[in-house]
Amino acid sequence: MNYMKKNTIIVSVLFLLFTACKNNANNEAFFDKAGMDTAVNPGDNFFLYANGTWIKNAKIPDDQSGWGGYFTLYNDNLQKLRTILDETAAKQDHPKGSAAQKVGDFYASGMDTLTLEKKGYEPIKPMLAKIDAVKNYTELMNLIAQSSADGNIDELLGFYVGPDERNSAVNMLVFVQTGLTLPEKDYYTKTDSITVSQRNKLVAHAAKYFEMTGTAAADAVKSAANVLAIETLIAQSHISPVEQRDPIKNYNKMSLSALEKLAPNIGWASLMNKLGIKVDSVNIAQPKYYAALSGLLATQPIQVWKDKFKFDYISDKSGLLNKAFRDERFAYNSIFSGAKVQPERWKTMVSRTDNNMKDLLGQVYVEKYFPPEAKQRMDELVNNLMKAFSNRIAKLDWMSDTTKQRAQEKLKAIIKKIGYPDKWKNYDDVSIARDDFFGNLKNIAKHDNKESLAKIGKEVDRAEWVMTAPTVNAYYNPTINEIVFPAGILQSPYFNLSADDAINYGGIGMVIGHEITHGFDDQGRQNQVVDRY
Repeated sequence: MNYMKKNTIIVSVLFLLFTACKNNANNEAFFDKAGMDTAVNPGDNFFLYANGTWIKNAKIPDDQSGWGGYFTLYNDNLQKLRTILDETAAKQDHPKGSAAQKVGDFYASGMDTLTLEKKGYEPIKPMLAKIDAVKNYTELMNLIAQSSADGNIDELLGFYVGPDERNSAVNMLVFVQTGLTLPEKDYYTKTDSITVSQRNKLVAHAAKYFEMTGTAAADAVKSAANVLAIETLIAQSHISPVEQRDPIKNYNKMSLSALEKLAPNIGWASLMNKLGIKVDSVNIAQPKYYAALSGLLATQPIQVWKDKFKFDYISDKSGLLNKAFRDERFAYNSIFSGAKVQPERWKTMVSRTDNNMKDLLGQVYVEKYFPPEAKQRMDELVNNLMKAFSNRIAKLDWMSDTTKQRAQEKLKAIIKKIGYPDKWKNYDDVSIARDDFFGNLKNIAKHDNKESLAKIGKEVDRAEWVMTAPTVNAYYNPTINEIVFPAGILQSPYFNLSADDAINYGGIGMVIGHEITHGFDDQGRQNQVVDRY
């Protein structure tokens, strides 16, 4: 899939310092006072009373960007998944094509760093050669279109399939602005010393990638400069992060003929053909970007575009190659993450296996760590908090009766998803080999992309999940008005089946309330979803 549903899903990034709840081996204690500072008067500073000792003693591990309750749970969850994967991968006699064979062999293929070292950057050489052979922007866009069809992430065409925001019963193709390596447009124009340094480090990083893939040092520097130059021009067409939060401004449904007028050099017909789809219209969330891209394709030298595409491709695949590429990738990313060392290989591969094997791994995780009773208990917590929220709406003195009624209708219509999907997906048509990590990911990407594109124009599957069951997070989806709590976050310290309600309301209750209110915040309130099905 080219682009995650970044604009349709409000994800809770729970970097919270919630550390009060713990479950010991005997299930006897769920509230740990060790992090409190009882020397502080709670009436003077309740935050330090509750967290003071923890704050004094806490240290951020070298492989982390921060630390707190979320990080603790995330790392505990990695260990749980590792247990499953180590056991599964250790057996090599699973029936061919079975879920266990695919999960175990995928994990093993990524843990086999000796094979990765031997292969070096051989897996990406075919695409690099194709980029080198490009002669004009038409050939470039055709190659990008084919790459997109194969499920690769490119940084010129960003798209995903999701519910039409004006008719959320039907899926549509959505194109969004992309093309930048730095976090957002201001990083390309700000003149403070930190931002200038970040731009310089991007150029050095790109030059390093070019050298590592066979480009002479002097030419690598020129190509890297081209990358920054073209991204600086692209950045001028981007709307700001604040503007991206406005769903009205980011809905621009267009016919294919209108697209050709807006951005004639993109090659829309060729793109749709290679993607294997037929559409009457799409949503161009940020038209300014695609109009500018079309113009830049015709005015900027083809070598600049080849350098840009090559850098994007290497960047996307560098984490799948040998240690030299992984080290360079980490060195650059650490500028923004603050992490001092790379995570151990098993941590990286546990995350990749979860992200790629999805339900095949999720089923086993749920069976082991999330009993049916936990789902029932969580459902009760959600229902009670929705009742509390409803009571608050009813008592608001600044909201009109008409608005209250619409808010209550929307609250009542919220779809709840807890723990795991009702129906698990399979990967029956995906081949996974123990000795081909890069090939495995390629096969999965093509499968996922094909599956996603097949949804265009079809009814939205309300039972579908965006996150995997083991994910330590939660989300609210405004286009279909749903709140989702994967089993991964329904673990201690956020949630414990044996704990008192007070503990669970203080932990996962905070997350539940957070997701509910997304339906009524500056973005969610503009999606007046009740029940259109």
